Amino acid sequence: MWDKLGEAIGRTIAGLVRIVDAVWTGIGDAVGSFLAGIARGLGVENAGFFTWIAVGTGLLLIAGAVRGLLGRSLVGPLISLVLGTALIGWAIS
Repeated sequence: MWDKLGEAIGRTIAGLVRIVDAVWTGIGDAVGSFLAGIARGLGVENAGFFTWIAVGTGLLLIAGAVRGLLGRSLVGPLISLVLGTALIGWAIS
């Protein structure tokens, strides 16, 4: 009796592990495909880790520049805008 109960619990746990593994594998594949699609849209051949860091930093600089321009500042946001645009341009070239 205990043997069959332990076997049933073991099969249940193994089934749950397979389900969780399939979900995590699916999420990883989806994220990889999503990033590959963004890279193709940007025209980037080899999108490595530092390319994504540069694009993200450039976007943050541009967002900060827009916030600064809406706050009626001019010089600082323009410098941030130029730096962000240059950084994204370097990353996708």
